[in-house]
Amino acid sequence: MPLSSSIFADPNPVSDLTLDATANKINAVWKIPEGDRLNFSVTLYDPDGNKVKNKTTPNASYVFTDLKAGANYTVKVYVLGVGGLESTTTQNSNFTCK
Repeated sequence: MPLSSSIFADPNPVSDLTLDATANKINAVWKIPEGDRLNFSVTLYDPDGNKVKNKTTPNASYVFTDLKAGANYTVKVYVLGVGGLESTTTQNSNFTCK
């Protein structure tokens, strides 16, 4: 009986990550890459570089709420692919409104 094997390539990263901010929330939106993917990992970091929240979503957007006004937040997004593979990380930063 022949053995079958599957070879998976790293997924392509997201592109065009934009952050639309209000005083207490950031809406992160990105372009879905071509190729196989399962989900997206989205992580929010505070101005000191501390991880605030990490979510996994099948959608090409996520809204972070209950944020401090006038703070510079960073969002990092990567693709979770088939076989446990991950894309490189795409990131962007924006200030919440005062």
